Amino acid sequence: MRRLLGTIPALLLLVLLVVVMVRMIPGNITDLLLQEGGGSNSSAHAALEHKLGIDKSVLTTYVDYVGHAVRGEFGRSLWNGQPVMDRIAPRLPITFALMFESLALTVLIAIPVGVISAVFRNSPLDYVARVGTTVFLCVPVFVIATLVIVLPAIWWGWSPHIRITSLSADPVGTLRQLFLPSVIVAVGSAAGLARITRGVMLEVLVEDYVRTARAKGLSDRIVVLRHAMRNSLIPVVTTIGLIFARALTGAVVIEQIFSIPGTGQLLLESVRLRDYPYVQAIVVLIGAWVMLANLVVDVSYGYLDPRIRVG
Repeated sequence: MRRLLGTIPALLLLVLLVVVMVRMIPGNITDLLLQEGGGSNSSAHAALEHKLGIDKSVLTTYVDYVGHAVRGEFGRSLWNGQPVMDRIAPRLPITFALMFESLALTVLIAIPVGVISAVFRNSPLDYVARVGTTVFLCVPVFVIATLVIVLPAIWWGWSPHIRITSLSADPVGTLRQLFLPSVIVAVGSAAGLARITRGVMLEVLVEDYVRTARAKGLSDRIVVLRHAMRNSLIPVVTTIGLIFARALTGAVVIEQIFSIPGTGQLLLESVRLRDYPYVQAIVVLIGAWVMLANLVVDVSYGYLDPRIRVG
């Protein structure tokens, strides 16, 4: 409960930062609207800004936004007056499906690679794992995604065709369609997590209690899985919480490259159109999910290490 209550001031600060930073976006939506209308002068700009409610001070805008957000109202589009959640809500499941699938792949790839690399330290398997993780750490996600699209098209005349319909109508089919983008998002994160897992496991494997377990005649599998691995999970879980945020930001780029109709694609479109309520709502929702992930990570520490819970 203390951790949960502690997220409230963090959310309020997040909303304040979003309100301030949205005003720093270059350009003005009134210019775009007046260009479509065919006329532009200072009085028309002022009248339109007052009509849209974007002429208010930062403090007034912040207080109004918090008051409406508490009631689940995140504003209306400046272009058509449509409630922003009407477009965001259908896209959230797709973004979260992409995010959780990539996160699951990250854990399934990284932890076994890190553990095996540590157990077989300085072996050919270890060297291959270290070189591979270094390479994937250095290559940005958008480069890998572009290569996955371009190279097969050049070599074999094939390119991935992703057609998302509805997650609720066909969840298995949607997850299958999102598998390739999820792998691309997961590759860089898995490389970093594997290296952290390897480093922590190397430290744990030389601890006294691990040597004692080996001296008792326990098999290597039991020593690694039951004794060493659990005690090395706290730094790994912390990193997974950070990867959660990275998966969300990576989804913005991947959705644009693969034309996936998620909130990331909507965010970029809203920035281009200067439709500020969409930008604010999406960033606040993403920030809230990241805070929730960090809360889950903090609570999980007590399960992984009872000493933290008692302390």
